[in-house]
Amino acid sequence: MHRVVRSAFSVLMLTVLLVGAPIGTLRAQTPPITLSIAVDSWVKDQFFDVDGGQLMKDFESAHPGVKVNVIASNGFYSSPVYSKTPDEYFTGLEKYADTADVLSVASFATYPEAVQGGYFLDLTPYIAADKNFDAADFYPAALQSFQFDNGQWALPNTSGLLMMVNYDAAAFDAAGLTYPTDKWALDDFANAARKLVQRDAAGKVVRYGFDVTYEGHFLRSLLAQGTYDTTTSPNQPALDRPDVVELAKKWAALHKEGIIGPSYETGGMITLNAPLNVEMPFQTDGVQKNMTPALLPGARAGLNPQGFAVSGGSHYPELAYELVEFLTTRPNYGMGSQFYPARKSVTERFLAQIKAQGGALYNDQQRAIYENALTHAIPFSELRYIDYVSRVVYDASQDSTIDIEQALQKAQAQALKFLQMAEDKRKTVVLNVANPEAPHLAAGQVALKFGIGTSDSSAPNLDTWNALAGSFTTGDPQVKHIAFEGTVDAALDNLGKKYDCFYLPQSPVGRAQPGQLLALDPFLDVDKAFNRTDLLPGVLTFVGADNKLWGYPLTIRPLLLRYDSKQFAQNGIAVPDAGWQIDAFADALKTLHTASGGAVLTNGVSNVGGMPLLLLIAAYGGIPIDYRTSPPTIAFSDPANAAAIKQVLDLVKQGDIAYKALGNSDFTSAPVSDAAIFAEYLDEHQVSAPASTNKLIGFPTGSRYTPLAFDVGAAFISANTPNADGCYRWIASLAAYPELFDGLPARPAAADDPAWATLHGTKVTTFYKQYAAQLKAPNAIPFPSVFSTPFGGFILERWLYRAFDAYVLKNADLTTALADAQTYGSAFLTCLGSDNTLGDAYYQRFDSCMTKADPTINVQPGK
Repeated sequence: MHRVVRSAFSVLMLTVLLVGAPIGTLRAQTPPITLSIAVDSWVKDQFFDVDGGQLMKDFESAHPGVKVNVIASNGFYSSPVYSKTPDEYFTGLEKYADTADVLSVASFATYPEAVQGGYFLDLTPYIAADKNFDAADFYPAALQSFQFDNGQWALPNTSGLLMMVNYDAAAFDAAGLTYPTDKWALDDFANAARKLVQRDAAGKVVRYGFDVTYEGHFLRSLLAQGTYDTTTSPNQPALDRPDVVELAKKWAALHKEGIIGPSYETGGMITLNAPLNVEMPFQTDGVQKNMTPALLPGARAGLNPQGFAVSGGSHYPELAYELVEFLTTRPNYGMGSQFYPARKSVTERFLAQIKAQGGALYNDQQRAIYENALTHAIPFSELRYIDYVSRVVYDASQDSTIDIEQALQKAQAQALKFLQMAEDKRKTVVLNVANPEAPHLAAGQVALKFGIGTSDSSAPNLDTWNALAGSFTTGDPQVKHIAFEGTVDAALDNLGKKYDCFYLPQSPVGRAQPGQLLALDPFLDVDKAFNRTDLLPGVLTFVGADNKLWGYPLTIRPLLLRYDSKQFAQNGIAVPDAGWQIDAFADALKTLHTASGGAVLTNGVSNVGGMPLLLLIAAYGGIPIDYRTSPPTIAFSDPANAAAIKQVLDLVKQGDIAYKALGNSDFTSAPVSDAAIFAEYLDEHQVSAPASTNKLIGFPTGSRYTPLAFDVGAAFISANTPNADGCYRWIASLAAYPELFDGLPARPAAADDPAWATLHGTKVTTFYKQYAAQLKAPNAIPFPSVFSTPFGGFILERWLYRAFDAYVLKNADLTTALADAQTYGSAFLTCLGSDNTLGDAYYQRFDSCMTKADPTINVQPGK
């Protein structure tokens, strides 16, 4: 069934029908009805799928004959201002509106263009017919954030992020400044920023005076009215008003002056360190934990709630509305534990749940401040069209030739053009939410549910996956349907309950426990197409345990170095195409450090832990932990290893290599934004590295070893599935399609496939072939990633990293620190014994041996 997006007349007739009949009596469709809801993958995993999907079961039990299908989606958060083309924006909207009946939406993505195009339904007629709806139960600004142009375009389930002014009282005192108040004007903020900014001897800003991560709320608080025309309906943009022009000029000038932050690190991460900012209050990280909150100008605060909308292509809009309203009463689902609910009546229950789980949002004083700000918050609907102003300000701060008044006039014309396009889409676009029922299977036929592990919110290349599944099921005698789902959940218990089989980009075998995965050996032994020698060396090690193989290797993600060729050229440093020797690498670090005055090598956006250090140590001839054996062999205090460790850690102490304490539970690192070399995994490099000046190379090699580290992506079969045979045939077929995955093929021959080479490009293909050749070298030493470390290896690394911390951060004696680490590690391995058969007894012995060797250790096995 296809339905054209509703006209004004059809909405009016629907209103008449709804007002004349109770909601429950209108649900006359023939059951069963499949109703769908699209939410971000992490929300699905952590909220909608918990307790066996109890949330949706509660709704279904109140609606007999209705089945709710929860779909993992990456949502739609694009802005018409920042889209590459109008078609990109509207095509993305259409695709999302066709995804499900109920759509998870953010207030900052429900733009006037989206609602005027008919992509989201106006909920006003449904609310009017709902005798139990209580608008007064919502925090006003939360409800109003989705309320504009005479419509209610979504209902909030969370009040979202609250934005306030935050200031460091000590820094203000030192600068002789009075504290911010809600009476401050832009000139007051500018004066404070000028006195608080910090610069080095060369005049470079090392700490901004004023950080504003999202400036929409701040700019709106400085205006007497929003950037829209209240005399028109729907409200049209009003971007070229004199007050808007004047504000934009002043704000752009402050950006040009270089006193407004924040700092953007590699990969787009934000560093907040200014003593004055507009951000969420009561944060616990960095300088923000010492900040005092205050209201924005005009005694306001910023708000951007999350909520749920009904798709303009829904076949069951009335049922969809009931699901939306139901979800507003369940705030713990889909919002996380740091945001207030949108409804007052459930706030106490929600806060009590958080407290019962051992957490707390705010203390009494903080809560009073928060709720006062929430009462005075600016609804996000007040920020309509302000992104156009922000874009003009940004462009003008980068290009001094731009006339801001003329740019805002052009933005006004562009916004009106977008609105007209939206109106045209309403008249022509056909939206259709497809709600496929379960496939009809004959006796002996089965359907598989296959999970695709990703780092974002949805399965990539879904059209390609579906096409491949169609081809497979046509030829398979048993499997006749495969349903795909993207997931960020890596917990094997959860994956085993949800899927028959699944792909993960990092092997979980090192942390697997009995009853989670099915050993593949019985299938591999009779599979004539499977040849172990076809795979890259070392790959099987990371999917094996207990003398069995638990995963079917499909991809690898090498840890590599991304370097700024511009900085290298400026300092006369040449890098070989296929790699470099460790001595030349160390010389390059020294030269670049002298030139820049800062760390040269740092971790990028990947979670790489201390692996770059282990690779450099191996290049110097040391292998303090050897993963070629099972369990790993340790020789921390061996003289050759200790000498290699010292060489690398001395580079750290000299400031050539950025360092963060590694001997704790946190392997993340804060990258240095202007470092010349970053350690990252390949697929993340493809996303984050600009092609112009950044080049790709492996880690340096030494006279004894060629060290390499990588993740292994593999397909696994749940120990719970009744369809293991069909799962194996399916996952084995995936080996012929490496272009489906972000990583590199586990079979080197796949790089000769033109489809794969075209997808990844010449640079990556060439690098991969060189990397494969290095892995085959007789002196190659493979290391697992943080995620693929064999069971027990992560705890051995922890003791080694504690020795690193002691030497680097506390200037302790390295020999003594390594000897202590060796004592702990040896005691642990001796206690564990040679029986590595996976089972409950082994895991109990692991835990016992770990704490027996070192009672101070704070890591749980498998975490």
